[in-house]
Amino acid sequence: MAKSTYENFTISAHFELSLRFTDLNITDFAAALKYIQHLPYGRNSKEGSLMRVLDEKQGTCSTKNALLHTLCMENGKQGFNLTLGIFNMDAENTPLIQPVLRKYRLPYIPEAHVYLKNNGTIIDATYPKAQQAWIKAIVREDEIDASDIGKNKVKSHRDYLDKWRKETKDKAVAKYTLDQLWDIREECIAALSGAVASR
Repeated sequence: MAKSTYENFTISAHFELSLRFTDLNITDFAAALKYIQHLPYGRNSKEGSLMRVLDEKQGTCSTKNALLHTLCMENGKQGFNLTLGIFNMDAENTPLIQPVLRKYRLPYIPEAHVYLKNNGTIIDATYPKAQQAWIKAIVREDEIDASDIGKNKVKSHRDYLDKWRKETKDKAVAKYTLDQLWDIREECIAALSGAVASR
C-alpha cells in the first residue's frame, strides 16, 4: 500500500484541549497524533469524558480518535472526519482472534472501528504502529460525531451484526442469535486486549 499523507497543522486555539496539548509542548497535529498513539490501549473510567484519555493516559479506538477529532474542530480544521467503519475481522487481518473464530466455526465477525479520515487517508490513533490489513476488509463507513462513540456506536454495530446474521447464507453464522454473536465478538476483543496488556 502506498504511503498516504494527511494535512498537518499548528495547534493555536485557546480552548481546553488545545491548551492541554500545548502545555505538554505538543504544538502540531502530527505530534499530538504520535503522543496519543503511544498511550496504552484501555477503556476509560468515565464514558463520554474525552479528557480522561489525557488524565488516565490510556484510551480506546473511540476515545483516542474522538479526542483528536475534537482537537481538529477546536483549531478550525473541518476536514478530519470522525468515522465509524465496519470491517470483517478475520484470522488474516487480526491473527490473535483465530482461536476464537475456530472455536465457533466462524469465517470472520464484523467489527466496528473508529478512526479519522482526511483527504481520503485513514488516520488511526489507536496504536503506535498503524495496522493496515483491516482496511481492505472495510464493508461500511459512516461519518459520526464525538457524541456517537458510546451507545450509538454499540447500537450501529449490533444492528449491522443482526442484519448480517439474518441475510447470510452461511449456516455457521445463521445458527447464532444476535446476543450470542455479540458475546463471541466480546471474546475476540478480550483476546486482543489481553495481548495488548501483556506487551
